[in-house]
Parts: sequence; C-alpha cells; structure tokens
Amino acid sequence: MKLQDAVKAARVRKGPAAGIDDTGEFWVIPEPPLIDIHGSDGVGNNASHRKAFLHLRHYRSGQVEAVVRIVSWHQNAGESSKYVNVSGILSGMTAAEVISGLLAREVETCWEFFDPSRTDDLTKWLGGLGIPAAAPSPDEEAL
Repeated sequence: MKLQDAVKAARVRKGPAAGIDDTGEFWVIPEPPLIDIHGSDGVGNNASHRKAFLHLRHYRSGQVEAVVRIVSWHQNAGESSKYVNVSGILSGMTAAEVISGLLAREVETCWEFFDPSRTDDLTKWLGGLGIPAAAPSPDEEAL
C-alpha cells in the first residue's frame, strides 16, 4: 500500500478541520512525528531553536498532501512556521522509500528537516499506518 492510500484509510476527516489553505479544508494524521530538532536555544545571539514535523494532510476534496512543518523559535522574534511540500513521498510503499524521499527533498530545497537518527521513530510511526519498514532484501526475494 502506498503512503497516500494509508492516509486515506486512516479516515481522519472527522470533527473540525485542522486548517485551511488555498486548496481548502484539511485534516492531519494525529500526532505528527518529530523528524528533526535543529539549531540552538533561541536566546540572545544564539541561533533559533527549530523542530520539524511530518504532517500528512487529507483534504475535504480527497486530495492528500505531505508537508514538513518547520517551527522556529527565538527570544527576539517569537515563533514562526515554514511549510515545505514533500508530497513526492506519498508514493512510497515502505518507510525506507519515504525516508529516501525526505532526504532527496532536503537536497532540492536546501532545508534540513530530517535527522537520520530519527529513522526508527518515523519507521515505527509509519508502521502504525500500515507501512512496512522495508521491502524484502533482494536476495530473499529470489528464494
């Protein structure tokens, strides 16, 4: 099953919408996983504190999007969010394919938003949606 199909199967479009954008109302898979912590403590001259979360959105129209929400905080500027569309990962059928897609999108956008040390947590979260960790090893498939 593709990640896009898993989002639809989760049937999260209940209750109030999580948000509205130029595409319309959307709902988000609960408890979006933390996929990166970056920067400093955000105090004084130190760099902003940044966290990135993977949001899987299901729109009223039936459309599905994958978005990384990067939340930055600094004492002088407060909190702000940036959203990076990573919908290319929706065709992934395994956690390994989803993670590869996130890493490739980082290179395209020049934004760091996936910490490979969080692979196990993301794999477990995706498993809860029915996405397996990886395909069988090539030599195992031949048996």
